[in-house]
Amino acid sequence: MISAIWLAYISEKTDFLKFLSGQADFLRSKLNATKTIHPGQHTPAYKSQNLPEGTKADLSNDAYKLWLASKYDIVWNDTFRQYVCRQRLFDELDAALEHAHRHHHGETALRRPGIEEEGFEETAPPPATQQGYTHRVSQVVDEPVDELAEVRADEQTSETKSLFMSLALAAAIVFLIWWLLSYDTLSTSDKPTLASKQATSASSDQPSDKSNRSVPTEQEELSAAFQVVTGETSVFTTQDQSGEKIIIKPLRLLKMPFGPVLLASREIPDACHACMGAIDIYYLDQSGSSFSVKRRWPNAIEGRGWGDLPDWSISKKFTTYPAIFSEAGYSNMGSTSGWANLTELHPDGPVSSDTIELNGEEYSGTSFDGKIANISKGKSFEVHFTGTKQSVDRYVFDGTKFVKANKAD
Repeated sequence: MISAIWLAYISEKTDFLKFLSGQADFLRSKLNATKTIHPGQHTPAYKSQNLPEGTKADLSNDAYKLWLASKYDIVWNDTFRQYVCRQRLFDELDAALEHAHRHHHGETALRRPGIEEEGFEETAPPPATQQGYTHRVSQVVDEPVDELAEVRADEQTSETKSLFMSLALAAAIVFLIWWLLSYDTLSTSDKPTLASKQATSASSDQPSDKSNRSVPTEQEELSAAFQVVTGETSVFTTQDQSGEKIIIKPLRLLKMPFGPVLLASREIPDACHACMGAIDIYYLDQSGSSFSVKRRWPNAIEGRGWGDLPDWSISKKFTTYPAIFSEAGYSNMGSTSGWANLTELHPDGPVSSDTIELNGEEYSGTSFDGKIANISKGKSFEVHFTGTKQSVDRYVFDGTKFVKANKAD
């Protein structure tokens, strides 16, 4: 039955509920039949061998029929689906009552019960010496009371077992209905669907590539901005007007409040002693992942001789907007000098302050080193020298850039 219930559920939930409803109706009919199969159980007052005084022995009298049912134990047998009276089967209750009525009046001692009621032709009984007939007569006439009680007890036990089995089956069906409905609710509200599991699994198994990301990486944005400026996505080689080979390389894309700023390097691998490398600055506009060029400043920050780049970093110590702090130097004819440049990335364009002298060495033997100190952002800073030069250079912000306050020195 469990297999049938499961198959019905899989095929169609509506048909499954109809199926369960039919099973419940069947169980109710079984229970109702079980409650009414023993007429004698409802008439304990008539459980007597003698007909109550004043009761008319007539089958039209209900009290007499109840007394017959109780005295002769007229019951309904579920196995044969017939009525039983003194170990005989009858299709109709009236036939069983008629048999009990005749037995009560002594009319059925040597007859085979049920023949006339069934409509069959009656035949003469076999001789009394035959074992089968003698046994049958003894069952009809001399049936012991204790055997009848045993039969009744067996039937009641069987009916009780049937009742409990029916109740257990009903409880199992109710539990199965509850479990299926609970599982169905859980699967639709709390459980992830099979499609969502497959989608999650597929997304976790696939490699993370550019097509699956809505936000590009810093390197991707740098390449895109560099391509807008130069037409190339990575480092490349070109020539200047004199035919000198120049290597152009993207350095960094800065996200400023007024828009992106691209820094690119310009190196000359075969440059002369006095030829310097440089840093180019480009102000851009950005829309989504697309860029466009607003203004260009090639060679904005000079580097070292022999076509090298300066050492550089982004500093927020000196100016309102971030600035490029770069250091470079030059040597010639026994003289060496080093300096720094401070270039603020202002919304209107890069602003370079006065060159900051940092160190020097002369062929004559003089040498000095400077160290920046006492920085007051947007106001001033100082350079303290040690060595043959014992002095302090002071730089003051004039509203646009830092200028050297003691230029005469």
